Amino acid sequence: MSSFIRHLVDTAPQSRLGQSGAAAISFAGRGGVVATQHTLDDLLQRSAGIASSIVSEIKADRVALAFPTGIDFVSTFLACLMAGKLAVPIPTPRHGPQSQRIATILANAQTEDVICQSADLAVFADMVSAGGAGAMRSWAVEDLSRSGQATDIEALPGFDRPASDLVFLQYTSGSTQDPTGVGISNGNALDNAAKAKRAYLMGSEQFVNWMPHFHDMGLVGGILIPLALGMPSVQMAPFSFLQRPVDLLKLIASLPEVVCGGPAFSLNILMDRVPRDVADELDLSSWRRLFCGGEPIPAGLFDRFRAHFRNAGFRPEALYATYGMAETTLYAAGGYVPEPLSAGAELFEACSLSLEDQSHLCIVDPDSGESVAQGDTGEIWMTGASIGQVFKAGEAAGTTGQGELNGRRYHRTGDLGKIIGDRLYVTGRIKDVLIINGQNIMASEVEWAAAELSDALNPLAAAAYQMDDDQSCYLEIELRGKAEAGADHSALTTRMHARLASQFGIDFKQICIRKRGSLPRTSSGKIQRSRVKQDRGAPRLESAHD
Repeated sequence: MSSFIRHLVDTAPQSRLGQSGAAAISFAGRGGVVATQHTLDDLLQRSAGIASSIVSEIKADRVALAFPTGIDFVSTFLACLMAGKLAVPIPTPRHGPQSQRIATILANAQTEDVICQSADLAVFADMVSAGGAGAMRSWAVEDLSRSGQATDIEALPGFDRPASDLVFLQYTSGSTQDPTGVGISNGNALDNAAKAKRAYLMGSEQFVNWMPHFHDMGLVGGILIPLALGMPSVQMAPFSFLQRPVDLLKLIASLPEVVCGGPAFSLNILMDRVPRDVADELDLSSWRRLFCGGEPIPAGLFDRFRAHFRNAGFRPEALYATYGMAETTLYAAGGYVPEPLSAGAELFEACSLSLEDQSHLCIVDPDSGESVAQGDTGEIWMTGASIGQVFKAGEAAGTTGQGELNGRRYHRTGDLGKIIGDRLYVTGRIKDVLIINGQNIMASEVEWAAAELSDALNPLAAAAYQMDDDQSCYLEIELRGKAEAGADHSALTTRMHARLASQFGIDFKQICIRKRGSLPRTSSGKIQRSRVKQDRGAPRLESAHD
């Protein structure tokens, strides 16, 4: 197996990306209209020029990249790989809560060099200082690009690096703890791209990506996999999607044969923010693959989405559940099947498991380390050539979260799930379990059961948790965007108390209904239950049954 750069140089020109005038990567602006396009040759030459400057100017082997969505990030990322550097994508520098997150990433990655746009140099310096990071050497991409020389890519240090060499660090979103770094090698990236192609049955499609490039779904799924497979992609800034979700649908409607997905909460955003009468004016028949992952998916979500966009020509079979994480580069299990899967009596949407998926995955009792019976819930363990090296402060790379079963070494994901037949049901995180009378109850099950009582409640914006001192249980749940934040919800909280007591045997000490967007989230949009637990004193809309 070659390096990622060699693979790109050798194989992409023979793909659709190498056709005369073909756009390898494009960027959409307001209204979902494609604003800029870049051919493969343009992208490679841009990257090679920046790489020549990096080789001559930056001596350290790890470089942080702080960019907004755009060609500057993509070309600088590939330039780092060409230059033989370890690329560390981080969020665009902005003042605010993310300062500490970025400082944590920089400390974990042990990098003192960052490349960003010239307009962000001063902001980055102030932000890093406020976040407590040490001295950083900052480089403007414009300067590196201007000083770069026309360079033979094959002469650059990263062209012939071994498959085992790490080429970038990607960071988890930090839903239960500080972000964890995962080192991804050339071999990891190429293996995962090949797995994704087989699992999603992809051929002539093109990617549309709105997810941030400093997370695995946006970076690997939205940028690197398309490049590795010779498939064009169109990028949209995450803020543009969150501000005007309909623009994503307009973009998809304007293109043939699209692959585009995201976490479960993004489906709710599209349904909540794009009314049916607006959706009915679109033609979404070109949306051939809508993968959904990143968190447990409540049963019924897919059917509601299909119904919401039925008149827009959305294909029911296009929507499917998938399972992945930064530690497995991205794709772990759960591919496309040509007909919708039914959740049946289960509380979660199912991922379809191919024979290849099943050979890399097992469900294990987290305490005994033994396999559990089919249908029983346990921790999901993963193995295979896509597994990266986990980096945590004070620990050797790759030593965190490992287990052994039947002579094979596995990565312990910390996720809970069960297998029934050829289906995987991802049910939650080990740390998000309520222990009631000796029984383990998923926080997500509690949240969804409560939200079923009213369309005003958002099951994907909730936090059920248990305090460590007295084991008392609490639930905090947000209203949907159109719900009235100032209304009296005491009757609803009373009903939730009764439902949860009868269904789970839990007498919640407090149930709080909160306004939309008030619960703390990770940088990828997931609710941080651990933060909610720590911040119990924060102001709330309402608290019932104190």
